[in-house]
Amino acid sequence: MLLPTEYADCTTLAIFAPERRRQTGEEKLDRRITAGIYTLTARRGSRVRPAESLTAIDRVRESRREIEILDADVRVHRLERNRGVWSGEFLRRQTENIPPKAFARGGVASLGLGRDEGLGHGAAFVFHPANNILIWENVRTGASLSRFSAYLEHFADGSSYEVNPSLTREAMIKLRHAHVKRLRIRIADPADLRTFDNTQRSIKDAMRLLERLTNGAFVEIEVGAERGANSFLGGAARDTMRWLLNESVEQRGGIQKLQIDGRTEDDAQLAMIDLLHDRMKATRVLDIDGNNLDRNFERRLGWLHSVYREFSDDINRMFGEAEDE
Repeated sequence: MLLPTEYADCTTLAIFAPERRRQTGEEKLDRRITAGIYTLTARRGSRVRPAESLTAIDRVRESRREIEILDADVRVHRLERNRGVWSGEFLRRQTENIPPKAFARGGVASLGLGRDEGLGHGAAFVFHPANNILIWENVRTGASLSRFSAYLEHFADGSSYEVNPSLTREAMIKLRHAHVKRLRIRIADPADLRTFDNTQRSIKDAMRLLERLTNGAFVEIEVGAERGANSFLGGAARDTMRWLLNESVEQRGGIQKLQIDGRTEDDAQLAMIDLLHDRMKATRVLDIDGNNLDRNFERRLGWLHSVYREFSDDINRMFGEAEDE
C-alpha cells in the first residue's frame, strides 16, 4: 500500500472514432512495454516471507513447477537470485482457443502445437526483499499479479501475500499534508470482492444489497468528513481504501474509482488523489527479436532493473533503502 500510516442505475455512452493510420513517429502497440512498481508483503500472521517462497520455488525443478491457479496453468521461469535481488519470468501457458498465425499478404494457418504444448505468455519481474519492492512487467496477455501472489502462496506453507501499487511521491506528499474531507468509491461488481474480516464483509454486503435493490450497473459511494474535522483518513477508512486498492490490483470487483479529496492546511487549495492512476509506472519502446528468446528476456529484465534505478530516490524515501544481502 502506500497510504501513510499517520495518517444507481447508469447508462453508458460509447463514442467511436473513425480508424486512422498510424502517423510517423508513433509506435506499434506491441513494441511498447510497461512496468509498475508494487509492494509485495506477507499478510499479518504469515510465517513465510515472499523471498522464502521464491527460495522454495527455486529448489523445485522447472518441469515440476507448473500448477493451475485461477483456471490458468502458470509457473516461474528463469528464476535467479543475484546479490539478494530475485528476478525471473512468470509464465502462463495457453492451451485453449489458440489463435492462428497470420500472413502479411493474407490468410491464416494453424500454429500446429502438440497436445502438451501451448502459447507462453510471460511477465518479467524483479523483487527486492530488503524493501519489499516488486517491479512487474504489465503484459496484456500475461498472468495477473493476483495469480503471481497466489502462486507464491502455494509454496508458502499457508502464508498469504498482499500486492499493492506504489503511489507517486507527489500523491504521498498530498496525503501527508492534506486534510482529507471526502472518499469516493465506484464498484461495478461488489460480489467479486474478496474479504478478510467482518468490516470488509459488511461493506461488501451493503454494496451488493444496493446493487440488487436498484438493479444498477455499478455502486458509487461518497463519504464525507464532519464539518470542522481535520481529517478522517485513519482507522477503518484507511483500512478500507487499502483493501479496495489491493482488490483493484488483483482485478476483482470491477473497481472504477478510488479517490481521496482534501484541502491543504490553509484550507485554500484542493488536493485530489486518484489511487487508481497516481501510481509509479514506466513505459518504453523496445525493438526485440521475437525469435531470440534469451536476448528478448534479457532486454526486458534489464529495463525493469533500470526502472528501479530511475525511481530509486523516491523508493528509498518512502520505503527505505535496499541493501545488498
